[in-house]
Parts: sequence; structure tokens; C-alpha cells
Amino acid sequence: MPRPSTYAPESPDYLIINENQTSNDIGIWVDTPPMPPMAEQVYRELTIPDREENLTVADESYKDIQLAVKAYIFDNAYDMTTVYSWLRGAKKLRFKDDDYYYRVKKVLPPTLNYSGHGKTMITLNFVVSPFRYIKVDTTVVSTTSTTTVLNTGNVYCRPQYKIFGSGTITLKVDDDTNKIVISNVDGYCIVDAERMLVYKDSTFLSTTGIIPFLDVGSSSVIVTPQSSGDTFTKIEITRNQRVV
Repeated sequence: MPRPSTYAPESPDYLIINENQTSNDIGIWVDTPPMPPMAEQVYRELTIPDREENLTVADESYKDIQLAVKAYIFDNAYDMTTVYSWLRGAKKLRFKDDDYYYRVKKVLPPTLNYSGHGKTMITLNFVVSPFRYIKVDTTVVSTTSTTTVLNTGNVYCRPQYKIFGSGTITLKVDDDTNKIVISNVDGYCIVDAERMLVYKDSTFLSTTGIIPFLDVGSSSVIVTPQSSGDTFTKIEITRNQRVV
């Protein structure tokens, strides 16, 4: 979408939606982008008989984050219909020069306040995942049965494994505690730890076990055909590295 020719100077702190359209493109001047908030971990309070205080236990989950972005729209910018359409399609959100992006869960209605002098203050409201994802996250490709994979984030990640082969194949990380056995692989299959699904195209595959995640640091991803009639040729690992 072309930038309005009569629009005011570009904001140096613009935001990017879906990696292809900036707030400057829409005619929104971002005032101050929010500092990255720390994700709030979920805790459980357990009452134990004869104990003088509750036991606090950290859960393995985090609360969603609400981001509020202060910005301005000038009278010679696009109309609000264009702005609303741009916001409605948001799936990914990133700020200029940031090496991380947010996954947008909900776009809340923006707040508008007339400020005078030909401009309107607008607050853009997003509900995002508690994690910030690494922007440049190259896919790890290997043709060997054991592959060392590095998770550079500060929290475990949920990868997508694309396994090429046939028959019954076992996928595990580090040891037998975290492994899954996939049956009836025909050419390839996708083991999606984000959505907790195993499939090829639109067909779900029969499995047993647990889809493995990747801990912080180095892990060994091991793919093993179950019998001599089964085959493995390649694995592609999209790590989905993230920080909190």
C-alpha cells in the first residue's frame, strides 16, 4: 500500500504488522513504543494441613500480555476504515530494530482522543502471546539420525519437525522420556509441537508417546526407523525460539 504523499514526517519508532506493512505505510505516527514487558508466570497456592503457610508452586504456563501503543493520526492521513482493516489482519507484531516479534492473539478496539493542531491521538491495543519470538530463526536441516540443535532463547521452545521417510519412525529428544512413535509415514510427516498435532497434508497420523520440546541450550534430536523396512532420509526443524 503506497504511503500518503501529504502525510507528516515518518515516525522513527514505527511498528510492523505481519512483516509486510508498517504503521508509517498506514499514516500512523508512533510516539513511544512500549518497553518489552516480562511475562507473568502462573503460580498455584496449595494449602497443606498443619503447615503455617501456603505452598507456592510455579506452573509451566504464562499469562498473555496486553500491549498499548501510543500514536497519532494526522488529518491528511488515511481514514479510519483503512486503519481498522490494517489492524484486523494482525498475526505478528514487531517494532523497528527489534530482533523479536509477538504473536498477536487479539486486536482490541483502539482508543481515539482528539488532540488538536490537526492530529488525533490513537492508542493501539493488542493482546499477544507471553513470549517474544526470535525474528531470524533459521531452519535446521539434517540427513543424519542424530542432530544437535541449539535453543538460544531463555525458555523451552515448541518446534515443528518435518521428517522425510516411510513406515514407522521414532522421534525423540535426548532420551526416551520425550519421544513419539509415528506410524504409516508416506514420504514425509510434520510433528507440530505448537499445535500438538502429527499430520501429512490434511491427514492426521497414528502416534504413541509425547511430542518432544527443546530445552534451553543444546539438545540431541534423534530419528530412528523402527524396522529394516522403514526409512529416514531427512529432518527439517523449525525451532520457534522465544524469550520471556
